[in-house]
Parts: sequence; C-alpha cells; structure tokens
Amino acid sequence: MKIKTKSEYTAAIKKLETWAQKNPDGNDPETNMKMQMISEAIEAYEDKSLPSSFREIPQPTTIPDALRYKMYELNLDQKDLAKKLGIAPTRISEILSKKRKINLSLAKKLHSKLGLDPRFILEKA
Repeated sequence: MKIKTKSEYTAAIKKLETWAQKNPDGNDPETNMKMQMISEAIEAYEDKSLPSSFREIPQPTTIPDALRYKMYELNLDQKDLAKKLGIAPTRISEILSKKRKINLSLAKKLHSKLGLDPRFILEKA
C-alpha cells in the first residue's frame, strides 16, 4: 500500500483508528497485519510529506527547556505553571532565565506534578 495524497493519508488514519477500536487487545492476527501495513504506509507518507520539525521534536537538555516543553504541552503560561507547582511566578521566571537553580522541594514537584523523569532532574539540577 502506498499513500500519495493528503486525502488518502486522512482516510488511512481513519481506517487505522477504526481497526484499532475493533481490535483493542490485538487478538485478531488478520487485523494486526492490516494495521501494520497501513501504519507503515502512513509513516512513509509522513516521512516524505511532513516537514522534519513535525517528526523530530528534540528532547530537552536542561531543566528550563523541560519546563518550557511542559508549558507548551500543557498549554500553560508562567503564572499557570507556578500555580500548578505551588511556587511564585517570579521563581519560575528566574529558573527559566537560568538565574536560579531548583531545590529538592521543587525537584519533587517537577516529578509528581509534571511527570518529569527523576533521573533527568537529578542529572540536570
């Protein structure tokens, strides 16, 4: 199977979603094979047609980058992020501008409230 147009791509996505709903446990080998084939066609189309910025999202390498990524992902501004973490907005600003490092209390909140990997937090703090 080869996807050549945007409309074929959209139809393939819908078909894949339908098959996934009908076979949520993956117990039907025939449906699994169809899903694998259409997934590969979708991926090939995306690799060829979508800009690389959509395919490759660089992983954050610093705590401020990770916070910016989470802000984007959760659609939060600095004030909302501060509220979610239970800290002052000025402190978020200082961390994002690399004027302040995180402390143990904030490190725990970054993991529990934002789901940041504790290993990443320890390595980058």
